[in-house]
Amino acid sequence: RHTLTGHAGSVVAVATMRLPDGTPVAVTGSHDRTARVWNLTTGRTIHVLAGCHAPLMTTSIDGCGPVLTLSASHATLRVWFLDHAEFTDDPVTAALPEPAQALAVAADGTLVVGFGADVAAFALPPPSQRTPHSRISSH
Repeated sequence: RHTLTGHAGSVVAVATMRLPDGTPVAVTGSHDRTARVWNLTTGRTIHVLAGCHAPLMTTSIDGCGPVLTLSASHATLRVWFLDHAEFTDDPVTAALPEPAQALAVAADGTLVVGFGADVAAFALPPPSQRTPHSRISSH
């Protein structure tokens, strides 16, 4: 059991997954405008995803391949494709009309985002075609 310390603000989102090499990780989003990827075996930070201009409010992990999706309160969706365990501070982004309040990734790889009174669906590329800079498209 580990206490994961490192955020400078309140943690407001948590998700878990396994990286392609089998490492169990947790991803936390915080009011400090960062997300941290934690190795759950060691309790240490693997990577800090910075550059968000608003606190991170929602975190989702893809069930059909490692995709990290974060939404901040300023209506920008950020997507990292982690199939190759590569972390980049240059995620795929998509603008939303309002801040996302809920995120989920369907088994077929569709990213579903709830914002305001609306819901949008984005197509994610299949795991075999993903790179850290793959693009997403709305349905």
